[in-house]
Amino acid sequence: GERLEANQAGRRAEKDRRKADAALLADPAESANVFWQEFNMSKAEATRTIEEAEAVAGQENGEGAKPGGQESSQAAALLRQASVIVAGMQEKVARATLFLPGYDQRLANDAVTGMHGAVGEAKRRVFPPSSFTFKARKSPPASLAFLIAEMRQEVGTTAGDRLQGDTKAEELDPELVFADREGETLVKRPGEIRGRDLVLSRLTNCTVFVCDPCGAVRADRLQ
Repeated sequence: GERLEANQAGRRAEKDRRKADAALLADPAESANVFWQEFNMSKAEATRTIEEAEAVAGQENGEGAKPGGQESSQAAALLRQASVIVAGMQEKVARATLFLPGYDQRLANDAVTGMHGAVGEAKRRVFPPSSFTFKARKSPPASLAFLIAEMRQEVGTTAGDRLQGDTKAEELDPELVFADREGETLVKRPGEIRGRDLVLSRLTNCTVFVCDPCGAVRADRLQ
């Protein structure tokens, strides 16, 4: 009973996730707008949390938090919370590489790097090196490169480690392939795919719009 219900719930969740991913790919422009709205909200939340930690630690009088005090514990908890928020921003960027233009990716990556630096600076200000300790240290967030590689494996990429063998575009229907392009905007208009599979291979700094339902998308060696 309970095990069957859990399995059914897992299948429903997976189905909903696939639908959400398909919706993102269906309208890249709208997906980018949603991404930036959520990303900027997270950035503002992380900034507020850092400022709150510094206020709790009594930064206005130029002194750091005293080790072992209530303010120290509260400030440490707030800075850990800020780190978690920034890690979430980093994961959002990794997952958005499926639809986010290259320029937006660079802006987002720079913002994440800046926020990691802001958290680190706040820790040094609030807790000088002689007193900065956390009772429980969590594993650092996965690197952006690892998250991107993980996402690309989920969608079947052959980037870098050539997991599935290189795509031979000449052996595929040219109507269903974008391959060996650089710096272009590529569009599949309504009625051009008609539920068949689409292949994206060896694209560099390209923006792809898929405006017709497709069975699956195979992507490899995208930069």
